[in-house]
Amino acid sequence: MIIISIIVLGVLIIFHEFGHFIVAKLSNIKVEEFSVGMGPKLLGFKKGETVYSIRLFPMGGYCKMLGEDESSDDTKAYSNKSIPVRFAVLAAGPFMNFLLAVLIFVIMGFITVTPIPVVQSVIPDYPAAAAGIMPGDVILKVGDYNIKTWEDLQAAVSKSVNRPVLLEVKRGERLLYIKLTPIYDAKNKKPMIGISPKGKIGYNYKASLITNIKNSIVQSGHITWMMLTSLLGLITGRVSVNEFMGPVGIVNVVGEAAKSGFYSLLGLTSLISLNLAIINLLPIPALDGSRLMFLIIEAIRRKPIDREKEGLVHFIGFVFLILFMIFMTYKDILRLSR
Repeated sequence: MIIISIIVLGVLIIFHEFGHFIVAKLSNIKVEEFSVGMGPKLLGFKKGETVYSIRLFPMGGYCKMLGEDESSDDTKAYSNKSIPVRFAVLAAGPFMNFLLAVLIFVIMGFITVTPIPVVQSVIPDYPAAAAGIMPGDVILKVGDYNIKTWEDLQAAVSKSVNRPVLLEVKRGERLLYIKLTPIYDAKNKKPMIGISPKGKIGYNYKASLITNIKNSIVQSGHITWMMLTSLLGLITGRVSVNEFMGPVGIVNVVGEAAKSGFYSLLGLTSLISLNLAIINLLPIPALDGSRLMFLIIEAIRRKPIDREKEGLVHFIGFVFLILFMIFMTYKDILRLSR
């Protein structure tokens, strides 16, 4: 599952950095290095004027342009391009993450997920867990009721609330008979034995591409607003920092989504992509939002800001970001170890 998490994060980073990269190339800016990951270089090759590399830590990446943090006389330097061009280069990264999220939602609109009577996960402290039901078990029968669909299982459980019932279960090549007593769960307001179903992936033939695109844009905008509200809550103190995750937490959540199936993994990937877009647009030194803010200030002043001084601000911001990531990683480990 760690490998899947790394792949997902790698795809998001590549999309983000490719946004910067492609607009820089189209604007005739020299890209010195395009890197996926941070830290020591694992692999790399040079093509044309650009070094393409993969680095040790998958949490991050960068598109290093000539003249990005220093002055240069080269006409291909980022610092010598107009404000609109530099603005477009910086905004392209977050835009690509937003675009990726919309694209994933469009794809999800063409997918149907039908729950089937195969156990995806078992909820602790519920009858199924106590009776020994395990993920992967196929429920064939509940009492006298043959089970063909998830709806059959729900109906059979509803008819057996607070009464012991015998389940016929297929586990691998074995047939097992397991007795348990379904309960009425007041929190979920329905009869339960405490399992979640696997989903059978299908194609939604009735879906319209145009409708899917419209719905995906609206959905992305709605989620973006919710994320911004949460960030505002963090600033005002209404939301605790404990509700946010660091690198370890993200890897764990992606792994759990992968266990739940392809559809769940797609949904989470789109959410992380939107999150990456929003975070990068915040005016925090070293992030795209801070660089965009410096461009706006430059446009208002009608005077270039000293590249070395701006570079120092971003370097200090980068150090603080690394320290913050270490802090969030520590919080993640504490949370997961409980």
